[in-house]
Amino acid sequence: MAPRANEHCVQDSGGEHTEGLAKGVFVFRKRKASAANTPRSKLKRARSSKSAAAAARKKKKAGAVVENAVAHVDGIMCEEFMSREPKYASERVSVYNELMKSVESKVDAIQNKIFQGVYDSVVNFVRNSQKMRDQSCVRSIPTAVLLTGVNMPDHTKILDTMINRLKDLTPHISVLHSGQNMKQLVANLVLDIVNPSDDEMEDDEGCGTLKKSDASFGYLEEWYANQYPSGGQGEDRPPIVLLAQDFENFTGASLCDLITLCGRYQSSLPIVFILGVATTLDAVHKTLPQAVTSQLTISTFGSPNSTLHLYEVIDAIIIDPEVPFKLSEKVLGYLVENFLYHDFSINRFLSAYRFVLAEHLFRQPGSILLTDEKKMLETINSMDMEELEFLCRLNSFRNYVEKLDLKDQAEVLTNVNVCRKTMVKLLKEYLDCLKTFTAMVKVLYCLTKDLPRRPLGGYLRIVYQEALTGNLLNSPKYREAFQFLKLTAPHDLEEKLKIVLTEVEGLESLKGFAAQISESLKKLADIKNNPDAYTSSPMTSVPGTPALPGSLNTSGITPLAPRNKQSPSKRNSTTLNDSAELATPQSGAESAVNRSSPRKSTKSAANSPKKTPSNLATTTDRATRNNSPLKQSSTPMDTSTGGVGSVGGTPTFGSTPMSAGFGSPSLGRALSRFDRMNAGLLDLAHRNSMQHQSRPYDLVRSEVMEIINTNLKQFLKSPCTSARPLYEAFTFTAVGVLRRHLTGTPRASLHTALTDPYVYLRHPDLKISDPGEIPASLPDVSIAYKLHLECPRLINIYDWLSCWHSIATQGDANITKVGQARFTRSVSELQHLGFIKTSNRKADHVARLTFGGS
Repeated sequence: MAPRANEHCVQDSGGEHTEGLAKGVFVFRKRKASAANTPRSKLKRARSSKSAAAAARKKKKAGAVVENAVAHVDGIMCEEFMSREPKYASERVSVYNELMKSVESKVDAIQNKIFQGVYDSVVNFVRNSQKMRDQSCVRSIPTAVLLTGVNMPDHTKILDTMINRLKDLTPHISVLHSGQNMKQLVANLVLDIVNPSDDEMEDDEGCGTLKKSDASFGYLEEWYANQYPSGGQGEDRPPIVLLAQDFENFTGASLCDLITLCGRYQSSLPIVFILGVATTLDAVHKTLPQAVTSQLTISTFGSPNSTLHLYEVIDAIIIDPEVPFKLSEKVLGYLVENFLYHDFSINRFLSAYRFVLAEHLFRQPGSILLTDEKKMLETINSMDMEELEFLCRLNSFRNYVEKLDLKDQAEVLTNVNVCRKTMVKLLKEYLDCLKTFTAMVKVLYCLTKDLPRRPLGGYLRIVYQEALTGNLLNSPKYREAFQFLKLTAPHDLEEKLKIVLTEVEGLESLKGFAAQISESLKKLADIKNNPDAYTSSPMTSVPGTPALPGSLNTSGITPLAPRNKQSPSKRNSTTLNDSAELATPQSGAESAVNRSSPRKSTKSAANSPKKTPSNLATTTDRATRNNSPLKQSSTPMDTSTGGVGSVGGTPTFGSTPMSAGFGSPSLGRALSRFDRMNAGLLDLAHRNSMQHQSRPYDLVRSEVMEIINTNLKQFLKSPCTSARPLYEAFTFTAVGVLRRHLTGTPRASLHTALTDPYVYLRHPDLKISDPGEIPASLPDVSIAYKLHLECPRLINIYDWLSCWHSIATQGDANITKVGQARFTRSVSELQHLGFIKTSNRKADHVARLTFGGS
């Protein structure tokens, strides 16, 4: 009875909790009776206010922890920068933080935009889950299967964003973790839903916590009924969301039992499952039996393609001219290759990007200029000659100075004012070149992204990477793309030119190009609105329109000169007059053939067509076309196969390699009917080509192609080459360093660590001058590894032990049990690493698994 009286005194005293009790015993006050009589609405408001205050304190505490961690990392980075170049070490750390902050904000915005539809669909599904449950005849659990893809490192961030969106709908969310049995799953999910957070428990004295041993679905049902009465509907009864992040890692038995248990409480607990599946929906049916899946109402939600997500990230943080840090074509190709051939993870790509940026800042002190244009110019104007020296040492700047006169070279390298002005001028030129280059890449991409076979690729990243090489305009892909562009329809060409105009507007260096595109659009509009004004008279050329260069004439058919329009009588008279000239070589050829073979000449004369005026006209026209000056032009893409002559009204092969097999052209041998048909088809193709060339739209299209080709050759110049001064300060080109640090080489790393431990441990006792040296100061496993390299395929264990003991003990003859144990451990470690294995041929031997040896 005494303890009860003391306890009563404690409750009345209010402040002294341990008065009248033995040392080490504590009594906590029970909930006051007035709290039990408090209305539920007031309790909810009190809890919400305390929760908000606790969340604010927790956020402030987490922010302080993050700030301390960032300061620690910045200190380490600053020390590393100073170890190579002490100048501007802290400023380079600030540049790194600003750039990464900007990049991460852009990536988060892209991710939220891409996954916005998925988030909205899942939230709407959870919101309407109660309606689905009421409308369904069978009591089943609403289940959302989110196909997240194989990019496992990105799943945590995606699901965290989804949880934050779901918290606006319901506070009862539990994340299920794999590797737990049924009892652990139930206990953890009940504690996540019932118990408040740690900060709330510290401040809410009247709110007791649930022990893990007491957590059960029965308690959860009772707690939920007290929180939300059965009469409540809609927002008064928020759903309970159970989220399984890595569904493939869950064991089927525990998950089946959990789903079956949740199905029994469907009438009282509005449970909703969200399953994160990395592969396909078949994984759910393979893991869960049909008796369990029948209790679920499954709705599938697919996530966007991770490759398209990466391309948007590249467009925002690498191609965008507002981001000053650039990557060379080899570095960018390596990062994309790692992404496509490994895990498709955006987080891993950003980690590699962070390393590249830090490595560039570490190697290049001039990277302090990786800021916006205003800060960049202020930094240059605030430098003295000694500080400008690390920019003057750049190879591209030295090449630029060497091209100047000797007097100007001396002024630039000695006068600080002249050097500043030169640096400012070169930086402005670099930034203008970067903007112009990016705009022209986008122009080329807009023109070629929907062409057949996509010669330049279907994504901006591919065109950008090809353009960085500087050889894109001379490649067959470029010529093939323009070959397809010459066949663009009027509507498509007009739409593409409008997009091109939006890309080049606003750039000072591309004003002329924009004016030419605007003029071409006006011509296309005039042709579209007033076609009769252009078709009333024959058009063979457009005034002021340059001829399309040979590199772009890739149609394969050379256009012919237009045939003169004459009356039929005049044309026949002209043909009859010209036929006399054609009869002379024909008669000479026929006489030569007749003398050599009388029978053959008689037969050919009988089968030869009669010399009618129409035939003579056809003969004259073909002869005129074959002798046309336009026929002499040729391009790299032309497919000319020689002229088609006509001797005696019969088409024959010209001087081509094919004609040698059928007879000499001088003999005038008649061709078969298939050859005559082929010649007729060629003649028809020439006529159609001439008609197309005379159309006004084709002439304007040719003019547009010439304008685009000329401006691409002028402005599509890579800014990441040695021809552009100061490019080293903005561009990272050391792809070898990137491969060495980011590409895993476990076999080479193991070999280096075992043969030369000093490379990793940096201990002076482990330093060796010769790789073949085996001192006693090396670790036991290193000595055993080096000795095993000198052995044949089968290694005698006793001989190996003897050699190892002589080196490790420096000549001690007795092999102790401690030494034998050390050697046994070394052999076991080598076997675990895969260098040796036990041999079946000899009991006291091991087989070596690595190459080499005697």
